[in-house]
Amino acid sequence: MDASVNGHLKSANVCSLWVWFEGSTALSEGMAVVFDADYGTAADVDCRRNNRVKLPGAGSSKYDFAGVAARNYSAKSGGQFVEVYAPGSRGVIVQLADAQTTTIGSGVITFGDGGKFSTGTGAGCGFAVPRQTQATGGGKVQADLMVGHVVGMVPAANQADSEASDVAGVVSDLNDVLDALKAAGLMTADAEE
Repeated sequence: MDASVNGHLKSANVCSLWVWFEGSTALSEGMAVVFDADYGTAADVDCRRNNRVKLPGAGSSKYDFAGVAARNYSAKSGGQFVEVYAPGSRGVIVQLADAQTTTIGSGVITFGDGGKFSTGTGAGCGFAVPRQTQATGGGKVQADLMVGHVVGMVPAANQADSEASDVAGVVSDLNDVLDALKAAGLMTADAEE
């Protein structure tokens, strides 16, 4: 993707993608879309997972963020090709959720179910920096779409250095580390038997 200044000085600096929007609903300028990361058969190589997008919903991940709709698209049965501005785009329009306000250069916003943005915490893919103050709540706002890995995870509790002198002590210390990782949400919990 070309991220150089690619338009008139008063236009946004965008990284543009053309992708297939799977929905049959209308898509408004600035609404977030996510890649359909589990499209097809999970065990098969299927590049359509990187070319098909949908509105975010339950189970959508910040890692799947494809970008925001470049313009308004009317509803079409069976889906349609749409242009999206991908992460790394600067000065693009994003849709704010109802009652959300922004201050230029302050805090971050992130997408939620339905594709609208709300205030959030973190950085990286799926987050944006407001480049416009929007005091009325809701509506559209100019923003820079962040790139990179999602950050802002809760760190695991500190684990003291092991002073174990036998295997049983090392196993106990290792289990303490595993418990701390699970408690912080960095590892899935044990399956219930």
